Amino acid sequence: MGKAVLTKLERSFRFAVTMCLLPLLMGCFSSAEKTEAKPLDPMVEGRKIYIRYCLSCHQRDGTGVVRGGVLAADLTQPGGPLRQSDEVLYDSVWNGKSGPTGRMPAFKPILDPNEIRAVLAYIRKTYGTEPAAGTEPTPGTEPAPGSETPADPGAAEK
Repeated sequence: MGKAVLTKLERSFRFAVTMCLLPLLMGCFSSAEKTEAKPLDPMVEGRKIYIRYCLSCHQRDGTGVVRGGVLAADLTQPGGPLRQSDEVLYDSVWNGKSGPTGRMPAFKPILDPNEIRAVLAYIRKTYGTEPAAGTEPTPGTEPAPGSETPADPGAAEK
């Protein structure tokens, strides 16, 4: 007589608990599919980078103007910095730059080449300025991580 007979109520309760826990258990086994890293849209990634690293100087509107004066280059200015080639802008972000409005720090210790390309694409799209004619980037001219300057622009042609 060591076995207890389950009543109908106990069986119903166990069934209900099992049915409630089943979706939780199934979620544990399918979570690997859901957590795969999806590549970020370059515009989304570029926006996040701009907000984190560029916004404090270039401002939300890209003008670089704060009360009391100019803090950084105006990204919206016709004929301004965004009229330069991607190659020149990449170098400015990678190595930093001194100019009439101040000094932009080098981001090579902070951003990788893909992040720089993403933020440049975001800035170009957001502020609507294309590079001047004849200044299209040369493929493969981004600096290797840890290098001081972009690769020789003519290297891709040699």
